[in-house]
Amino acid sequence: MTVEGNNNRKLTSEEAWMIVLKKEMWLCKMARQYAWGGAEFDDLHQIARLTAFLLLMQSRNASIAAYHMQKVLPFRLLDAAQKLRWKERYSSLEGMALMFEDEDGEGDGIEIDAVLSRLGFSSRADLKLMHDTERKELKRRLHSVLTPEQRVIVDLLMDGCHCFEVCAMLDIKRQALESRLKKIGKRIRPVLNEWRKSGV
Repeated sequence: MTVEGNNNRKLTSEEAWMIVLKKEMWLCKMARQYAWGGAEFDDLHQIARLTAFLLLMQSRNASIAAYHMQKVLPFRLLDAAQKLRWKERYSSLEGMALMFEDEDGEGDGIEIDAVLSRLGFSSRADLKLMHDTERKELKRRLHSVLTPEQRVIVDLLMDGCHCFEVCAMLDIKRQALESRLKKIGKRIRPVLNEWRKSGV
């Protein structure tokens, strides 16, 4: 995809998403290629789309963003597939924490409810009880104060992903995720407080 105008700039989220949609057949092909041994196609397809979008948004030159994404994504997807196979092999949270140790030797098995609480949510149980329309409206309000990457992180956590899964999908270390969570919490707590007061 050639982006018109000044190419010495970053893509907008709309431009990046349009490229992802145009590459859908290629993304499906890549996901099928690595779908074996505990790495399911649906999971890899979702990761492929997310990774493609993030790579496009990170590129500083719109004219070569798609080319850069196609070069890097296969390696990222291969790594994600391997981690999904590890997850199949180490089914317990404790086992997964050992597989995702950081440089300080601390595991990444952070309880999801504790993370949601730090961000300002009540609990994962409350999110599950929400009607679809309520969840969509809450996400819409949260997205309005977040960057594209922050939206992805919040969506993954709201959908029940653990921190080690978010780190694997975004290809970042736990310390980097912790830094992102602090910034996200500051942005969304006022929105969540207003949401509760409104009684939606």
